[in-house]
This record gives sequence, C-alpha cells and structure tokens, in this order.
Amino acid sequence: MKFNLSNLVKLNITPDLYFILYCLVNNIDYPWKTEDYDSQIKYLEDNHFISIKDDVIIIRGKTELLFDVQKESLKQEYISNELDWVQEYIDLWPKGIKSGNRLIRPNLTSAKNKLNTFINKYKYSKEDILKATKKYINEFAEHNYKMITCGDYFIEKFGSSLLASYIDNLDSMEDVSTGNYFKLV
Repeated sequence: MKFNLSNLVKLNITPDLYFILYCLVNNIDYPWKTEDYDSQIKYLEDNHFISIKDDVIIIRGKTELLFDVQKESLKQEYISNELDWVQEYIDLWPKGIKSGNRLIRPNLTSAKNKLNTFINKYKYSKEDILKATKKYINEFAEHNYKMITCGDYFIEKFGSSLLASYIDNLDSMEDVSTGNYFKLV
C-alpha cells in the first residue's frame, strides 16, 4: 500500500479514513470497526469520497483518483487544484450581472461542488476549463451578457454540461472577436 501523506493532508483525510477507503476500494472487510466507524463513513460520504444508495457503498471519482496509480499525474493535478483555482474560475464571471433573475457569477460552494463533480466525470484540465469558460463569457460580453447561462449551470445542469461541449470544441473555435465562432471545414 503506497500513499503520499501530503495528499491526505490536502484532501483532509486521516490515515484511518484512508485505510477505510483502501478496504472499500479493494473489497476488504475493515478489521477495526469502532463506535466511530459510522461517523467516519458519513464523513467520507459528505466529502464526496463515497456515496451510499440502498445500503450499498459506491466508490466515487475522488476516491478512484486517490487510488489509481496509472492516473498519478491527473490525480496530483486534481489534488493540488481542488481548492486552489475555484476562485480563479469564479473571477472570470462579471459581478452584478443577472440572467433572468439569477446572478451569473457563481458562489464558491456551488462552483467548488460542481467543478469537483465535473473533474471526476470528464477529467479535463484546469487550463481547458478556464480557456473554454473565457471563450463562453467573451461571446456574451459583446451583447451585454443577454441570455448567458449562469456560472454554475454552465458547468452542469440536469446532467448536461455546456462547459464540456465548449472544451470538446476548443480546437474548432476561432477567436470570438472575429464574430466567426466556428471554423468551417
């Protein structure tokens, strides 16, 4: 069993919690269950390491990244960026602008939760996320942000991600200042 102590600190999990996760990932019965075990499982669920449905524990992407050696570089980027760059994403969105009756600039909690879920699902880099978001916002800036999607909904809404679509099309998109948003092939 190999682990990096600094990763545990960044993810705010103790060695005991790490070992519980290790046992869950490897389908091993945890040998030291105490009266704290239920609260430890609840902590892991509340912090998106696992989810529980119908008394079945499901390993989430955050835990898979922690234990998947083949994805070491992605795991390191995820761990180091988990808290660091969410504010950078938020700062891309202008203050005080509304779409409908909602401010388009997301709050920290919503953006953090949605970006964590997004990264676990799609595995895109911070750079691609920020670049696609800038392109999207710049498209609407020219028209006073009319009909722009709010920052948290841009990441994901009802299981669909406009952000993922923008990232997937980054290579075919031209500079928005030209007015031609997609290259003709």
